[in-house]
Amino acid sequence: MNARSIVPTLALAALVLAGCGDDDSSATPDAGARDDASAPTQDSGPPGCAPGTSMCGDICADTDSSRAHCGECGNACAAGEACLEGSCAIVCPGSQSACDGVCADLDSDRRHCGECGATCDAGELCVDGACAVSCPSGQTLCGTTCVDTQSEPSHCGECGNACDAGEVCSEGTCAATCSSGLTECDDACVDTNDDPSNCGACGNECATEADGAGGACIAGSCRTLCEPGYGDCDADLTSATGNGCETAVSTDVTNCGACGNACDLANATAGCDAGGCVIATCDEGFLDCDTSPTNGCEVSLADDAANCGACGNACAAGEVCGAGACVVPAGEDCGNPIALTPGRHVLTWTAADADYITSTPACGAGYAPAGPDVVFSYTNTSAAQEWISTFFEKPEGARWHALVTTGAACGTLDGALCTSDFYSPFLGGGALLAPGQTAHLYLIDSVSGGAPLSRPLTVDFDATACDATPSMTRLIPANGGTTPIRAATFTAQFSAPAVPGGTVTITGNMGTALSYPVGTEATAPARLDEATRTILTIDPGISFPPGEQLTISWTGLNLRTCSPTTSVPAPTPTWQVTVRTPPCTPGMAGMIGDTVAIHSVGGSYAAEQYVAADSDPNGYVYVGGTAALWRFPKAGGAGTNLVGSSPITSDHLGYAMLIDGQNIFTVESDSAPIPTGHLYRVSTDGGATWSVEEYMEFSVAPNDDFRGVTISGDRIYLVTHEDSTATGPYPAQPTQIWSVPRVATTLPVEPVLELEVAEGDCTSVVRDASFYYLVCDGAGAIIRYAHDGTGRRTMPNRWHVETNATVNALHGSDTDADGVFDVLYYRAAAEQIDYVCNPATSPYVDHLVRFSTVTASAYGLGLDPVGGVLWSYDDDTYEIVSVQ
Repeated sequence: MNARSIVPTLALAALVLAGCGDDDSSATPDAGARDDASAPTQDSGPPGCAPGTSMCGDICADTDSSRAHCGECGNACAAGEACLEGSCAIVCPGSQSACDGVCADLDSDRRHCGECGATCDAGELCVDGACAVSCPSGQTLCGTTCVDTQSEPSHCGECGNACDAGEVCSEGTCAATCSSGLTECDDACVDTNDDPSNCGACGNECATEADGAGGACIAGSCRTLCEPGYGDCDADLTSATGNGCETAVSTDVTNCGACGNACDLANATAGCDAGGCVIATCDEGFLDCDTSPTNGCEVSLADDAANCGACGNACAAGEVCGAGACVVPAGEDCGNPIALTPGRHVLTWTAADADYITSTPACGAGYAPAGPDVVFSYTNTSAAQEWISTFFEKPEGARWHALVTTGAACGTLDGALCTSDFYSPFLGGGALLAPGQTAHLYLIDSVSGGAPLSRPLTVDFDATACDATPSMTRLIPANGGTTPIRAATFTAQFSAPAVPGGTVTITGNMGTALSYPVGTEATAPARLDEATRTILTIDPGISFPPGEQLTISWTGLNLRTCSPTTSVPAPTPTWQVTVRTPPCTPGMAGMIGDTVAIHSVGGSYAAEQYVAADSDPNGYVYVGGTAALWRFPKAGGAGTNLVGSSPITSDHLGYAMLIDGQNIFTVESDSAPIPTGHLYRVSTDGGATWSVEEYMEFSVAPNDDFRGVTISGDRIYLVTHEDSTATGPYPAQPTQIWSVPRVATTLPVEPVLELEVAEGDCTSVVRDASFYYLVCDGAGAIIRYAHDGTGRRTMPNRWHVETNATVNALHGSDTDADGVFDVLYYRAAAEQIDYVCNPATSPYVDHLVRFSTVTASAYGLGLDPVGGVLWSYDDDTYEIVSVQ
């Protein structure tokens, strides 16, 4: 039996679970079976990261030791600090001590001489941990005084050698007159060009400063200079109230060797010693095996085959490094596949290469594979046919691919069944397997999403004999659990395919009473997956009341046995869940509510890319694309296409527009690297009249066209649309954010390049006082950056639609007027609006409204910030939609 002989309605298909594992587990795969194969495995919600780690954006981080997420997600330690037991703390190189939040060399630091806080006086240096008078270069300590024995008549040539009366000291010799080029000042022959006691003229002494600064004579003029090892990094040396040369550049990690030279070493806490960057300590799991600080702690002990667990510990041929130990590869190829057994297991894999899935699979939605492929196998050793099902927990918002063959030789993918999934927290499916046949399963990550294959993998595998009664194997959320969001979906997994039909019922103690027929259509609220029909997904498309207790049940639902013509009733669940009480609620505390109103506008415009709205309650909603720009009354009614009825043409249109009070702007879609033709101001009186003005002109052309525009403060910001590469989510050129003034009297104006980031397919941008937020299809998420480009973080992805490469809409709202967004409103390509509250701290993502079941090619979301109304457009019914 080969892959083509599987019952036609049965194939490997996507499910619904979740998980993120770390990269360093080497635990032996659990070969034990579930205690009771007939009892459903139940989850309280999407799984998190491996024990001891937390999901921070799109990575699993140990908040006890991660410098980027110390103590909590997003809490980054400063330069020179390590994360120790969840708290940021100064870590100094071995020769230094921590003193008042800085690293100091107690042997040489004038501010911490011998011990922290012991300061040397002016004119003293710290030598071997003790303050001592130290003479400037060219002077000698004679008694307690620093003198120049080349010119001092009391110590001419050497200490104590005094010249006779009438003699001068010239070049270290008592003489009657000074040598040529020297000037006599009180019997001392000096060069007034560089003598700090007689600078430019006899008696003009350059003052000696405190705090690491000293007086120097340069070309006959006094200058204040920093002593060796110190710097004036706050640039106040010439100020009467300045603090002198305040920075010890010999030990300051942010000003190492020179002001502004910050040490930043890979996988390490950096230090500064003798003005050079050094490694203070390596991050957990990393070592500096080449003893070079320039590349930091370059070795990952968990997976470096040349330095496995310790520097120099090389694995033998045929071994790989897994969790710091040399092991035979698990799941690398057909020579060592991971054997599957019934039950739920945590399986470690150590594959390093993509041996079989080397190109984008047919089901992969165009996303190339990434990283190694992992090989699994199972052999039916029974005398009966078996229905096998395999489900992998995966992070939401990360696309994985899987292929399965039955009866074919390992490595032969011809006729393989295929599945790929992005948004679900699991991936899997099932197939029929004849006695004696072996199934091979191949799993790989893709370039879509930020999280790699979890390691270890959590796997549910089941093999049910065809003469056994099918069972229910999983409920998500679990009976007694809590929904992860208010707009919850519910999933039941069976050990055999279900037959379309029957009715699902949801009731609640706060008034919920819903019922849906069970079908297979993608838009059905209660639907079986089309490929295996072993997964029942219940998606009402509504937000339930916070705290409501729901009961989910069904009647008339049947499961197939291995025969395509016989079935038995599906087990009746005991399934009660509580709706999560979220940190924010639509319609409260300044959030836009979830009341939807439909306004008919007629017509047949179905090529929209963006929606914008003015702030006049009786004003207009603009719906446009690359070839047309329609203006509809907010109250509904016929609209006007401004292309053809105003100076605006398709040459001025693209994928975004902006309304800023009375000023209306359009963004053109020309991707050529040209200096003009990107942003136009088309009205200055709110659309009462129209004119086209070129608003900006580049002296250096942007990398690509613009697909996102926003206002922040007194500037307009635009983001370029850089295509993701064929092999990864990052483009050949960085995504750019440019800005121009909101108000300009002389046009065009010169844009300013604000930021460049390595992201692909970014089509929307908003900005508050602290962060940029981008929607980037390359990463498949909303991504947050600080204004300086640091602190990248992805918002958790729980949407039932993916981001798209064409255009996405994003708006931010600062409900408490502190300058930082409290809510983000988002729309991709479906008739659905979602929101993120607390995006700067602890993001929570949920659905706001769904106003249609269409899931593709429906774009645009406008925000009236004055009225607190979101506006969208339904291009199937030709209606504008308001949400407030």
